[in-house]
Amino acid sequence: MDTSKSKAGGTTPRRARLRVRLLDAMAEQTLVRIHRASDTTHRHEGYVVGVGSAWVLLAVLDPRIELDGWTALRLDDLLRVKRLGGPEAFPARALRRRGQWPSTAVPLDLDDDGELLRSAGRCAPLVTVHTDVLDASVCFIGEVVSVDDTTATLQTIDPDAVWEEHTDDWLLADITRVDVLGGYEGALALVALPRRGVG
Repeated sequence: MDTSKSKAGGTTPRRARLRVRLLDAMAEQTLVRIHRASDTTHRHEGYVVGVGSAWVLLAVLDPRIELDGWTALRLDDLLRVKRLGGPEAFPARALRRRGQWPSTAVPLDLDDDGELLRSAGRCAPLVTVHTDVLDASVCFIGEVVSVDDTTATLQTIDPDAVWEEHTDDWLLADITRVDVLGGYEGALALVALPRRGVG
């Protein structure tokens, strides 16, 4: 049973309260807007399709009123969850006409940082990693190469769909957001040549 514990092991009332709000939004198929502490300039809008003990998973709603991949956000990073409208509101009606309703989940582990990255690597050819606590202005896209207890290693790809000649490591604790199967990642995956092993 989840007890909504922080990294330090103590109960976090705000996290528990937001988690209940997210679970309610998922049950009611309500569009939400999420504000985060690590990136106060960016708002995340979408439908909650999964809530774990450490992460929440959104089916992302883009400005064209289309679903565009999935985003996992760290629960400890959330500031506010605003509910915007249910299954009869305009966005859901438009998605229904587009054949994109109801929103569905992808099989990501939302209870453990390392397992989240491993499962993301299994379900998507390219994964986007954000370390907003370090720099909210950049993100990193690549193939998940390995994950251990503290670190995720990616073979990154540049904006021209060319593989970098080296791998990059990130501390799991620094990762605040993980994106999979969005349109941009899909375009890069279509154009990229097969990856060669990097030592």
